[in-house]
Amino acid sequence: MIVTSFIGLCALLVIGHFLRMKIRFLRKLYLPSAVIGGLAGLAILQIARASGHALPPGWTAGWGKLPSFLINIVFACLFLGVGIPRVRELWRRAGPQLAYGQVVAWGQYIVGVGLLIVLLAPV
Repeated sequence: MIVTSFIGLCALLVIGHFLRMKIRFLRKLYLPSAVIGGLAGLAILQIARASGHALPPGWTAGWGKLPSFLINIVFACLFLGVGIPRVRELWRRAGPQLAYGQVVAWGQYIVGVGLLIVLLAPV
């Protein structure tokens, strides 16, 4: 079942690549083959469902779990090839944001505790 699902995804990727190579408009939009294949798959699934010929469940088994896994891969690859800055440069860039975050976070606690004391102290 998982192999069938994987074959379905690979077929959609091939369809997306084929459409991207043959249709100049899609190339000019700089859409990746995976996006084009995903849109083709969405169209195929909707047409099959509307005509009453649903695909066998093995073709789409496990697809619902993939986005949460694959988004990790996308974000893990984001900074590949980018040099790690020195601590001084890192502090210069992130220090003000860190200080602001601390002021806002502790400020929320202070406001909450202050309101609690002011409003509930008489009770």
